[in-house]
Amino acid sequence: MSALQAEIEHCTDSLKLNLNDVSILDRPSVRFLIQCESQGTQLVNCPLYIEEWITMERRRAVLNAELRQDLE
Repeated sequence: MSALQAEIEHCTDSLKLNLNDVSILDRPSVRFLIQCESQGTQLVNCPLYIEEWITMERRRAVLNAELRQDLE
């Protein structure tokens, strides 16, 4: 993943990641994809289960932020 991240950082054009052949991911990889998207990278041919996992991770981050605010 670090090699891919280095390539992304050096790219000056609009970037697209084709996830068509991705079948196995872990949570750090999903978080990496979320980070890529937030920096303008387009995820194409993203399998539905990955899209759903990204959505769940984003919700988890929002809920954690809200919980931290409530505890302050």
